[in-house]
Amino acid sequence: MDEYDGLNHHPTYPRAVVPEPWADRVWLAGTERSPQYGGYLEGALDAAIWAVNGLLAQRTLPSQVEPA
Repeated sequence: MDEYDGLNHHPTYPRAVVPEPWADRVWLAGTERSPQYGGYLEGALDAAIWAVNGLLAQRTLPSQVEPA
């Protein structure tokens, strides 16, 4: 492969497993986490969106929040 050829496909990476008790506390959000765009900037963005959505789903808000 010539260094100027570039990638002609999106690489697939094995699913990273975060062991307990860290599974719900550590979120991996690199390009290697993207199932569709691994190895590209789009993969990093895809993985970041996935991680943020996961964090927001876990977030609990106090039941009595006063508006500012």
